[in-house]
Amino acid sequence: MERRPGWRRLNGVDLLRRLSAVAAATSVLIISACSHPTAPTPRAPVDPLTVRSSGDARAAVQGGRFTRTLLADGATLRVDPPSAGRPELTEEQALSLARSAHGFSSTVLTGNAVADVVVGYGLASVALPSTSPEVPGFHNRPAWVVLESGPLLHCASVTQDESGGLPAPFDVLLLAADGSGEAAWYTTRGSTCLGRPTGPTLMSAVQETSVGWTVVEHSGGNLVLRAPVPRCTKATESGFGPGPAPEIGSTFYSTPGPTPNFGSEVYTLALYAYVVMAPDRCRSAARTVTKSFSLPQIGGATLPTSAMQPAPTGPSLAVHTDDGTLPAAYTYYDGLTHTLRP
Repeated sequence: MERRPGWRRLNGVDLLRRLSAVAAATSVLIISACSHPTAPTPRAPVDPLTVRSSGDARAAVQGGRFTRTLLADGATLRVDPPSAGRPELTEEQALSLARSAHGFSSTVLTGNAVADVVVGYGLASVALPSTSPEVPGFHNRPAWVVLESGPLLHCASVTQDESGGLPAPFDVLLLAADGSGEAAWYTTRGSTCLGRPTGPTLMSAVQETSVGWTVVEHSGGNLVLRAPVPRCTKATESGFGPGPAPEIGSTFYSTPGPTPNFGSEVYTLALYAYVVMAPDRCRSAARTVTKSFSLPQIGGATLPTSAMQPAPTGPSLAVHTDDGTLPAAYTYYDGLTHTLRP
């Protein structure tokens, strides 16, 4: 047999060695291919959600968390999905704060009636300068974000539309979830009753807090009450009633009760203060003040002080959703719709 150059016959031992080497190399290739799985196909990014009302935010919240970036006023307000982990402030605690919180400035005190409340945990950023040292900053900060609209307004006839196509403004309460106790109040840019647009604004968040009281003077139907003013209380220009204590407001109300105090009703006098939700930033100290109060006439007779009781102290939980139900409840959305009763 003719032999080609470089070719030699393999005996049985050489042939087995060659086959073993080929099998080993093939095994390495197979193992190598199996140890490097195909990379997963990247998920398409979800576009940020731009909102024009508080109810629009529902599309960005699931399970009490933001699952999609939310933008308002361009990107002046931004809320991003949070990282894994639990916030120091729970959702239950955040809701208690939201039900007693207001926006406050020298000219604005937001009301108690709200609508379309959406609540979620996320990373909040506000690209507005603080107007007061009592207003904390939010820059990618873990926070419970509470978006709410005001009640439906019954506007008088409008002769000129100056809104520029902007909807009504809505409010956003930012509750820091890092244990600091800080909060801020953001109002979007918008037009009320087709008027000239205002905002956006960033102001103090205050908590309406019921305080106790005692009678120190009683003359006929007039009383002088003594009440403690908590640290960080904001003074209001109007005073919310007579008396030398603009830091203290008052509400007098009656409710049917199983043990009526006078006639057929239970009468309650609530004194309340607006406490800044930034305990390490405020300057005012706790103190005691006096406030005048005139006893009402009930059925032609002056209500005796023995028939009047103080309200429970602590957060007032006065904020309610304006849905026409009585007693007023608080309905919100955090991925599901819930209602809290008084």
